[in-house]
Amino acid sequence: MNLPRSMCLFAAFPLAMAMVPAQAADPAFCTAYANIAVAQQGANTAKGCGFVGPRWQAKFGAHFAWCLTATKSMANHERQARNSQLASCSAPGPQYKTFLKPKIGGVRLDWCRVWAAQCGAPAANAYCQSKGYNHATSFGKANNIGQWTKTRVITSGQICNGPDCDGFTKITCKK
Repeated sequence: MNLPRSMCLFAAFPLAMAMVPAQAADPAFCTAYANIAVAQQGANTAKGCGFVGPRWQAKFGAHFAWCLTATKSMANHERQARNSQLASCSAPGPQYKTFLKPKIGGVRLDWCRVWAAQCGAPAANAYCQSKGYNHATSFGKANNIGQWTKTRVITSGQICNGPDCDGFTKITCKK
């Protein structure tokens, strides 16, 4: 029995399609994928989970390049695998936040907790507590900034605007 050529081509089409590789993900999808992957790695670090390997790269470019060679299904599988691993990590690590040139009410924070006393760590700790953190882990001093910008004492709200007023360059707080 002879089948018409069009029937043979029609019958062979599904077989030919199975041999074509699945389409790689597009750049817009991969940009979103890589941003999420980097954020998930940040959560891995912040929670102290300790996951390592290619799935846990901190580099956007590595995730983006891999995604461009993968299918959307493969990328979604990796994203879900990271989510599952993060969900299994129940030991949340400490949370830190660094405040650069910290301010109170739009004015730079003074170096002292009270006027000319309890300077440095006491003022930094009070600032962290005002932001919902437990205490300061590090801080930097900005010497004699009062001649350029005024500072505010955290407990009284007093303003210091003399040349010998000190402030903070940064404060890192821990929960």
